[in-house]
Amino acid sequence: MVGSIIANLIAHRHRMTEAPSAGEHERTQPPIHPQVMGRAMGSASMLIAAAMDLQGPQAELKWQWIADHLYHLGKDPNWRRRSSILDQLRGWPIAPGRPRKARLSSRARLN
Repeated sequence: MVGSIIANLIAHRHRMTEAPSAGEHERTQPPIHPQVMGRAMGSASMLIAAAMDLQGPQAELKWQWIADHLYHLGKDPNWRRRSSILDQLRGWPIAPGRPRKARLSSRARLN
């Protein structure tokens, strides 16, 4: 239960930090998804436990690596296709990405 609270807090803080400003009309970076972040934290639990024993610059490097790793794993994979209800209520529209067929056909032309 505490893990889900921490994951939701991280996701909420990230959403509010990365929110589009009043001048911008859409989000350009994927938000952190709370469930995906919780799973990433669970898979990194042994790394987190080991990092708690470290001190000094070694600890700072390890914690930064863990934070970068969790940020990478915790991104919402469907943020372009289906924006969250909270993003819709806040008025943060998402421009849909290119359809998969278009991405595949452009990749085939490059080869």
